[in-house]
Amino acid sequence: MAHCPQWRQPAPIGRHRLAPLGGDPQEIGHAARQPLLKQDPTPPRGRPPRDGADPLPPPRVVTAERWLFLGVTLGVGLAMAVALASFLAILRLQEDGARVAQTQEVIGALEGVLTTAAEAEAAALNYVTLGDADFLRLYDDAARDLNANLGRVGRLVTSPEQVRRLPVLAILSEQRMAHLAVLLEVRRREGFGAAQEGIAQRDQERLHQAIRGLVTDLKAAERGLLKKRLSNSERSASVALTTVGLGSLLSIGLTGLGLYWIRRGLADSRRAQAALETTNTALDRRFAERTAEWHASRELLGQIIDSAPSAIFAMDRSHRYTSTNAAHLRICGKPADLVLGRTEREVFARATADRLWADNEELMEQGLTRQFEQELLREDGSTITVMSTKFPLRNAQGEVVGLGGVTTDITARREAEEAIHTLNAELEQRVTRRTAEAVAANAAKSRFLAHMSHEIRTPMNAMLGLTQVLEADTLAPAQRQIVQRIRSARRSLLGIINDILDFSKIEAGQIRVETWPFEPAPLFAQVESLMGEMARAKGLGFRIETPPDLAPRVLGDPLRLEQVLVNLVGNAVKFTERGEVQVRVRQQETPAAAVRLHFEVTDTGIGIAPADLGTLGRPFFQTDATITRRFGGTGLGLTISKHLVELMGGTFGCESTLGVGSRFWFELSCARAAGEESRALPATPAADRTGPRLHGLHYLVVDDSDMNRDLLERALGREGARVTLAADGRQALEQLRTQPNGFAAVLMDIQMPVMDGLAATRAIRAELALPDLPVIAVSAAVLAEQQQAAHAAGVNDFLTKPIDLEELVAVLRRWGEPLPVAAVPAPAPAPPEDPGTAAPAEFPEIPGLDTRGAAVLLGHDRTFFLSLVRRFAARFGVETRQIRDDLAHGQGSAAARRLHALRGIAGNIGARDLAATALALELGITAGGPEVAGLLAQFEAQLHALLAALNPWLETPPPGAADPGGAAPLDPAALAALCAALRRRDLAARDLFSELRPVLTRHHGEAATQALAELIQTLRFDAALAQLESDPQQ
Repeated sequence: MAHCPQWRQPAPIGRHRLAPLGGDPQEIGHAARQPLLKQDPTPPRGRPPRDGADPLPPPRVVTAERWLFLGVTLGVGLAMAVALASFLAILRLQEDGARVAQTQEVIGALEGVLTTAAEAEAAALNYVTLGDADFLRLYDDAARDLNANLGRVGRLVTSPEQVRRLPVLAILSEQRMAHLAVLLEVRRREGFGAAQEGIAQRDQERLHQAIRGLVTDLKAAERGLLKKRLSNSERSASVALTTVGLGSLLSIGLTGLGLYWIRRGLADSRRAQAALETTNTALDRRFAERTAEWHASRELLGQIIDSAPSAIFAMDRSHRYTSTNAAHLRICGKPADLVLGRTEREVFARATADRLWADNEELMEQGLTRQFEQELLREDGSTITVMSTKFPLRNAQGEVVGLGGVTTDITARREAEEAIHTLNAELEQRVTRRTAEAVAANAAKSRFLAHMSHEIRTPMNAMLGLTQVLEADTLAPAQRQIVQRIRSARRSLLGIINDILDFSKIEAGQIRVETWPFEPAPLFAQVESLMGEMARAKGLGFRIETPPDLAPRVLGDPLRLEQVLVNLVGNAVKFTERGEVQVRVRQQETPAAAVRLHFEVTDTGIGIAPADLGTLGRPFFQTDATITRRFGGTGLGLTISKHLVELMGGTFGCESTLGVGSRFWFELSCARAAGEESRALPATPAADRTGPRLHGLHYLVVDDSDMNRDLLERALGREGARVTLAADGRQALEQLRTQPNGFAAVLMDIQMPVMDGLAATRAIRAELALPDLPVIAVSAAVLAEQQQAAHAAGVNDFLTKPIDLEELVAVLRRWGEPLPVAAVPAPAPAPPEDPGTAAPAEFPEIPGLDTRGAAVLLGHDRTFFLSLVRRFAARFGVETRQIRDDLAHGQGSAAARRLHALRGIAGNIGARDLAATALALELGITAGGPEVAGLLAQFEAQLHALLAALNPWLETPPPGAADPGGAAPLDPAALAALCAALRRRDLAARDLFSELRPVLTRHHGEAATQALAELIQTLRFDAALAQLESDPQQ
């Protein structure tokens, strides 16, 4: 056979590779004067495929070896096919045999169901008849076997028809066994006689017959299936024998045919050899043409790369540049002969070269592709910024033999970006400076409003005291009218101040909306009580309509909701001369256990023109200047209401017709609070309580004033709580280290020696790691920034001094529910303590003190109140001289601390006017204002007047001193007259009670008498009568 040349596949047109990365210096220097990529003189191996230029017929080359391979492959394949068919036939035969065995096992299991059921029934009947416990064991064994047989049947049965019948069999068996179990239970409990009646029933026999019939049907079906499967097994055996025989005959025939094809193929192969030689000659000619085309395309690609604007380069493993283009030479700042064949250290300045060498070596070592930005320092000293993409070059074995890269000069772009960045920085600094100036101006305004409000409150409190003193005297009608006008003016001025303070807080973002459970119905009742009297005083109708299915408890902020309603109703009453004001509440259920409450406040007042509706909500704005002169107000009520509704996540709107009236509405979405104890608003009055409200809770009270500590300990103790005391922040931390989980909350004063409250709170959060322990600040601090600092330190809530008992309890219950406890009566009051012989057996009336408020805070403990009064006088009797000394020596902060401590204690004993003046003086000292001298003189006068009023109560009466207020015996006739007046709801009951009060206090204690007084003064005559009639002594 003639030698046949080897077939060579030609390389595709346009594919090329880089020039070799090595070579001697002469060859490298020559390459620098050539295009980017060196031309490979070796043409690609292989020949081009046939195209339209050479219409050659396709050769048909089939060798003898190929025919032999085909024949052997066909024979082996046929033999394997016959073997596979035989294997499958035998496997089917085995499966049919397994199915036959399974059917026989099902029949046996069904027989077992009947047998075990019968055994269970026999054992049960024997036990009922004979009462022998051995039959119970036999019954239990039979029941287990029955369940096992049922389970076997369920596992073995595969026929869909049989599977549908099995649940019926299980239910019938379960009913049969249940009947037997009931029979056994009757026999055990009631004896043979009662069980014999159960034996006589026909239900058991019917169940037995039903089970037997169903099992018979199941067995019949399985026997039919067994017959079918035996037939299938015989048919599978026949198919297996047929397959083996026919397969053997077919293999013999095809083997002979294969040998014939092999012989014929050898002849064809010899003819194909001659045709192949002719074809190779034509392919050699075509390959030479394609090689010339390849060289031309390579030359063109080199020119394109050399003209590219981005720098393209390649280097070998020793860091010598092997390829470059014009853009890369411009970046290097050198001609090609000073770049090709040289390393980075010979092309760039040393600082840049060392960095490039290290980066390129790392990329070649790790075989990574990376894109990055870098600065290059050229040898001429110029610096450029480039964006580079570098990638490894590999040989046919995948080894890294060099590094390639594409680099773009971005120096101009970076300079432009730097200029833009500088400009942006300057603009940001201007914006920051202007924003800081605006924030500082707004903060100054807020501080001014807060300071001014407190300055105004000081004379207002004096006005309140003076009007109360005047009202207590006998006045002529004209004089009483003047006093009432003064009181009305004070109320209006207080509303204006509160509006301004709320608006300043809204502007500063300091108003917080809280979420806790409350009852809407009492809140609406309170709004009706507050605003109904004002409406009726103007002769207006007023009513609140609520839906019958109003949610009993929801989650929200009742304080802010009440504020919005009072603002809107107050506006409606103010601008309505005749007609009515109506509040409608509608409720709509929403998904996720929430309700949507829709509130409408409608009036028949002056209305608003359509053109003015868009101006509503602007601060300090009213639609007509004459309205301000006629009705008064600040124009802040709607602004505050709208902001509060939006803070609560609601919507606010208004519809109005000039001269007809207005309708203000808002909507709130509230989650239901079913199952939670609502926090009523306001807190339950002491007279309505049946027991302590903080029972079982343990509090840590931290205050540097022993008077404040005693007061809080006494107030919390009366509410059922336990109290641990600490005099400063360090003592508080020691207590918490000892009992980290022992307190429900910490009541923390802010200004204390050793360690103040803010530092202690930070240590509680960070050092002791107690993030969930409620810390409630109890401080005389009132400014917003002071409260913000407390919250930033980790304080959860804030209580201001003087302490209000109901607010104290409400805040503490917000952070921890008390333990359940039955109604506990208030502790008996301490024995009365009187100066001289003229004081009645109740809290003394002392000029300058709100003794009624102090009585509520102290639980009507007169003895403790007088002890606080004595301690106050002893501690602060010379306070003004010390404050003057501090100011004279430039110790303003020390004077402010003294005033801070004094006003907290003064407020707690009811000296509200003195506390207000102390606050104004403290703020004046802190701000360094010129009003300090005048405020200090006012403070001294008020303190000296209070100490003079306290002087009669500073001496403790001797033991056994007579109490003229309780000397008289209890007069049954007077008591009966009081009860009769209460039954008639006669206002004369108030006068009768005033006459009897000293005697009632002597006989029944101050707490009970005070509770009765609050009921009668608030016209709750039925509750007062019930309290009187429930006392067996009365």
